Amino acid sequence: MGGFSSSRWAGHRRRATIAEAHLSLIARKLATLPVGASGAIEWTARSNKRWASVGFEILPIANSLKRRTELSWSVIGTTSGTREHRRASLLLDPAQLTFGTRWWLRCPRCGHRRARLYLPTPRDHWQCRVCARLGYFTQQLARPDRHTYRVRRFVRRHLDAEWTPCGARPPRPKGMHRRTFRRHMEALARMERQRDDFFLLGAPLIMLRGWSRQRQRTSG
Repeated sequence: MGGFSSSRWAGHRRRATIAEAHLSLIARKLATLPVGASGAIEWTARSNKRWASVGFEILPIANSLKRRTELSWSVIGTTSGTREHRRASLLLDPAQLTFGTRWWLRCPRCGHRRARLYLPTPRDHWQCRVCARLGYFTQQLARPDRHTYRVRRFVRRHLDAEWTPCGARPPRPKGMHRRTFRRHMEALARMERQRDDFFLLGAPLIMLRGWSRQRQRTSG
């Protein structure tokens, strides 16, 4: 059960990832808007071109610290071409902490407090990641690819460079302290050793498994 080169998605229908979800709302960003605010929330592509917009209005709830967010957007029909106006009401629920307040969005489907809500398709309803059956990108990677993705993300985030196997060491970013750079390089060396150890242990098993399957096909 499991093993090298296996993943939890093997044999199952591929789920959409969070990155592929069309729109998402973040509770802490909506909480920064004052009560009575209205306008439009826009999503832009990498070219800074607007590709989605949802109107909003923050309304108070009587005798409560909670807020209600009214959303409205339009959907263009695929066959008729007519616009269909849709509306949704989301609840902003505060949680009092020792220092400050943390805001959550109530999922309309399951009722749980979530940090984000997603709109998988324009004709769908706002819902949390669990109700929308959205997965993380790393969940669909095989175990060897997860180690490589982890190293590349670390180098891109902390050293502002691109990592390649057996490539040159990334240079020290401008303005970074030498002690900080040395600490990052030590962490990078540890992750590279973990990646290399995994490949050294897993490669023989992968080759053996492929050889046994090929032998079963030829014998059958």
